[in-house]
Amino acid sequence: MMLLDGHLLPGMSGSPIITKPSTTQFIKGGISVSNKERFFFIGIHSASIYKTIGYKEEPIYKIDEEGQIKITGFKKEKINENLGLQTCIFNGIIEVLVSQIK
Repeated sequence: MMLLDGHLLPGMSGSPIITKPSTTQFIKGGISVSNKERFFFIGIHSASIYKTIGYKEEPIYKIDEEGQIKITGFKKEKINENLGLQTCIFNGIIEVLVSQIK
């Protein structure tokens, strides 16, 4: 797993992570230069990291026998802040896992 900096929306898990177009690439401790800009696959986004910063009370609604909407109580819900940190499964790990499928 790798930690990345980025603000992604909920539901992005499973999305591919690629680099910005570049003419340089780090390969086995060296640098490769190309005349064309290329994208490189880094891995798959797996989760965003959040921090709970507080709680809010949300009403619980019920419909009574007369069809009126009533508030019957309140429930506490977490207020989470996206820290802008994402976890990524390396492309090398994905290749190993796929190669082991029979």
